[in-house]
Amino acid sequence: MSSPQPLPFPNAPPQIHRSSTSLHHLPPRPPPPPESLAALIAKSKSLIHLGQIHGFLYRHNLHDLPSLSFKLQRSYSSLGHLRHSLAVFNQTQDPDVYFYTSIIHAHSRNNLHPQSLLLYAQMLIHDVTPNAFTFSSILKSCPLEPGRLIHSQATKFGLDSDLYDLMDAEKEQSLQVHSEKLALAFGLISTKPGTTIRIMKNLRVCADCHAVTKLISKITGRKIVMRDRNRFHHFENGSCSCGDYW
Repeated sequence: MSSPQPLPFPNAPPQIHRSSTSLHHLPPRPPPPPESLAALIAKSKSLIHLGQIHGFLYRHNLHDLPSLSFKLQRSYSSLGHLRHSLAVFNQTQDPDVYFYTSIIHAHSRNNLHPQSLLLYAQMLIHDVTPNAFTFSSILKSCPLEPGRLIHSQATKFGLDSDLYDLMDAEKEQSLQVHSEKLALAFGLISTKPGTTIRIMKNLRVCADCHAVTKLISKITGRKIVMRDRNRFHHFENGSCSCGDYW
């Protein structure tokens, strides 16, 4: 006589069959909202961390959001990585006055005064109206003749009183720069594109000013003729007639 078959346990859970869909095939989680990402960018204290967030934005096609691009640009600058900040700025479509002011301020803070003025000129070419903070960022590092020109620009835009109030509140002294850099910056913003810029000084040009002038001749496509104590330097397309020996 055969033994009876055991009855199934009445409360046994149903058997789970694994489907072809695993956790690895589930749709990815949506990225955090832009406000949360912006807060993460602002809290970044290292280039590595900021770079990880930047990569995340690229992977999720969020790098073109103006609010996040602006945060990235400012954070790179605050961490001392101007090259990364400028890269973000250059990849931004139609940067507004806040983008321009931020990158101008970053260059001024790094003692790159001709580049600050070049960015200001680029700003005007693209019909972006500066504000008082823009002029303040430039004037902090731009004494003498270029400073007077920038101040007249502030007056033209009706920002004269705002600029005085802002600079008085900040109470920062202008940074000192070599005269040839100031003369070059003034020439860039006060002459038409393609015009040869001529500079004369009675001292030997320093290596830093020489390198900056070569760079600006390449970026702007301008010919720059500089006479120092020893010779004439003809800068064109990133090179100098002296062959970097003077």
